[in-house]
Amino acid sequence: MTLSERYWREDDEVVSPYFLEGVYDPLAGDMHLIGCRKVSSNDSSSVEHGLDCLVEVKVQYSSESTRWLKNPSVEMTITSQRSEEDELHFKPITLKTPIVSYNEHEGDYYAFRKIFEGVLRLLISLSAVGIIWSQLRYMNRNEGYIPYMSLGTLSLLMFGYGADVIRSSEILFGSNEFRTSYQVHGYEQAFLEALQTSTRVLVLVSLLLTIKQYQKVSEVKKKRKAYYLVPAMLMINLKMEDFFLMPQVIENKAWSSQGRPLRKTYYIGLTLLRLVTYFYDYIRDPLMYSFSKDGGDALLYNQVGSDFSSIYDIMVPIIMILLACVVNIQQSWNYLKPKST
Repeated sequence: MTLSERYWREDDEVVSPYFLEGVYDPLAGDMHLIGCRKVSSNDSSSVEHGLDCLVEVKVQYSSESTRWLKNPSVEMTITSQRSEEDELHFKPITLKTPIVSYNEHEGDYYAFRKIFEGVLRLLISLSAVGIIWSQLRYMNRNEGYIPYMSLGTLSLLMFGYGADVIRSSEILFGSNEFRTSYQVHGYEQAFLEALQTSTRVLVLVSLLLTIKQYQKVSEVKKKRKAYYLVPAMLMINLKMEDFFLMPQVIENKAWSSQGRPLRKTYYIGLTLLRLVTYFYDYIRDPLMYSFSKDGGDALLYNQVGSDFSSIYDIMVPIIMILLACVVNIQQSWNYLKPKST
């Protein structure tokens, strides 16, 4: 591997050409190289033929197993093996490319990612149906706990499932595409359509089961003339479904029921399913055109910082976990309280 171009650092200092040799591990996505760089013969008397060969380079490139998930780019770190007192020593240099084209395999990675996301949506929806059905059976066996279930929690879930059912695009989470030109055809397209239809049906089942839960809770609350809390935030944003446990936290605090109206499988399970979608959306890169469609060399530039997620993407999962923990603590404490006679 020979880097014959010249690169510039932030201070406009020219970085000398490098001549490197090494082996790339396609599964790990790492390449460790040793090599030489051209230096002026006047720089030091310890070099031969104007080459400083105490140079180590680490190249990180997307591994073959994750190219469907992460956009291809190259990050190169060049370090000197000389001591800091040596006049030929230089500070580590980090270079990074924009997106690099895979050419013939990009379409395959795109199709695999679309199918993976379709299967993930199906599994999440199927799990949600099982969790809600389990809670409904729990309610039938423990009718005394029904009045302490929050209609606000069920309302948020109904709004969320209803929005997914009527949404024309992918449900649960979007495909995160940006100016991509790839398409899925033939049997792959038919398989994706089957996955999407099955997922939509399962989300509809989740909606109907949640409506059934809402009806049972509403009927019992009316019979017992109990009050219930539906937070005003319900009408603010449909994404408030991520905080579906907040109304339950409020009602647990208000009523201090001596029981466990929600199964752990229910509130922890639904929370975990939502965390899975957030985690996947966090680790994947958007699908987009490569900057080097003709297979040419990509422009190298100095890495000046890291990408940070938005505060919303970080805070929402944390709040969801905290709400699940609060519900668990509340129900455990209330269950252990001496029963009133």
